Amino acid sequence: MVYAIALRAAAQLEAGSFINHMQKASLKEKILDGDETIVRVVVEFVETNDASKLMLVFQRISQSN
Repeated sequence: MVYAIALRAAAQLEAGSFINHMQKASLKEKILDGDETIVRVVVEFVETNDASKLMLVFQRISQSN
């Protein structure tokens, strides 16, 4: 479930032009590697349903590479 939520969020960020395809690829790699920050943010999203925080953190992570 963590992977599905995270990958969907990455796809939505790219579709909304918040990140480019290279940033999405980098983010996807971190998601599939089970990055601790990614997992922590997704778990927090499941608990709080705060999609805006999830998207902001993912955007920040993808742009930091």
